[in-house]
Amino acid sequence: MECWQVAIKPEHIREPVAIATDPSRPILESTIRAATPEREKIINAHLDTRDAANGRITITWDILEQDDGFQIQLIFAGPSETRFAPSGVIEGQKRIAIFSLRQTDWFVNFVLKAMLFLGGGLLLSIPIFLLFPWARSNEIPTPRWATTLLYSILGIAILLGVCGVLRAFVLWVERPAFMPQSLVTPGLRQELQQKQRF
Repeated sequence: MECWQVAIKPEHIREPVAIATDPSRPILESTIRAATPEREKIINAHLDTRDAANGRITITWDILEQDDGFQIQLIFAGPSETRFAPSGVIEGQKRIAIFSLRQTDWFVNFVLKAMLFLGGGLLLSIPIFLLFPWARSNEIPTPRWATTLLYSILGIAILLGVCGVLRAFVLWVERPAFMPQSLVTPGLRQELQQKQRF
């Protein structure tokens, strides 16, 4: 968490600041990993874990001034797609947002792996077109397997391009309904939520 006004003290908190798993998953361990150097004792952050079994912890501190912050590590029992939802009301702050949260996005992972496969295919095709006589001569017919390999690489490249354009378009118009629901991943939802927040 970070402070973006002059100072936030306990008296400025109108509703307790908390982080909850969504959907609810038990939080097994919660620790404060780090704080602004030389201000850890001044900030004096604490975690209330009495409701951790229900997937919720409450965060308190003595004072947060500009450029102050602390890092929280949560270990929970649940899938990697589980989100962390902040809550609470702080005087002078419109909302609480999570600025850094890694979500597993199998769609992006698939695209990245496919790009690696495509790169490998292109590297393999270079010696084929340089070493084999049929690749350098119009008189020798090209084997079917070479044609299939080339078309496969081109097909993957087109598919990756379409996927990238579609995802960028969904983020641009903020309309996940334009995308097949099976491809609306947690990572895409997170990016849409962060965009709508700001």
